[in-house]
Amino acid sequence: MINLGLIIREEKELENLRKLIKKYPEFKLAVEYTDIDEGLKKLETNNIEVIILDTEFDINIITLAKKMIQEDNSKVLILLAKEGDLAVEAFEAGVLDYLIKPVLERRFQVTAERIKKTFNSFTYGGVVDRFVHKQILFQDVSRIPVWKEGYILLLKHQLILYCQVLNKKAMIYTKDDSYEYSGTLSELDEKLKGYNFFRCHKSYLVNIDHIKRIIPWFKQGYLIELEGAEKVEVPVSRHYSKGFKKMLNL
Repeated sequence: MINLGLIIREEKELENLRKLIKKYPEFKLAVEYTDIDEGLKKLETNNIEVIILDTEFDINIITLAKKMIQEDNSKVLILLAKEGDLAVEAFEAGVLDYLIKPVLERRFQVTAERIKKTFNSFTYGGVVDRFVHKQILFQDVSRIPVWKEGYILLLKHQLILYCQVLNKKAMIYTKDDSYEYSGTLSELDEKLKGYNFFRCHKSYLVNIDHIKRIIPWFKQGYLIELEGAEKVEVPVSRHYSKGFKKMLNL
């Protein structure tokens, strides 16, 4: 049995979540609060494993989420909001899921599967095993939150071929698709340090592991051809060419 706690501002959405949670025999709705101060205080003394927290309280919810996760990684945090504007920041903070009001049954089914997967992974089912799993989940910065058709996806860094600034937006490209990242290319560069990515141009970031061919270009620059992106040539500008050659021992 997985114990859930709700801190939800509106009674209407609280009732909606009660009904959804009741559909899952693995879940027990242990506590519920409409006051955030009371809820946070009481949750400290309750054996709650999953917290669904409303974002519409008068508080910086992302700062609070980071604090809660850092102080107690044995609890899973899910945020509930009217809009998706905080979704990327929320996933980067380490939340398990981000729900939009009103929560539909088919959408909560996805959340329920994520919860069950978290608590069943590293399975011998013990508390220590679940704790270890959540530590790994929250520290996995190699997954990049991206937007696709109104949803947030957590993209594995190994799938990324290159990133590009296009129409003032940071775009991420894989073999099969493209995704929008809500931050900047510089932020992506920082997040992907240590994963064999290289800033080869002011508008490009490339995954070294997917390079197929390097073509000398004018002004001491290069063009990069990538496996899985046959019609794409990623430029290496003169400004970045020295570091590029050093990285590849050219």
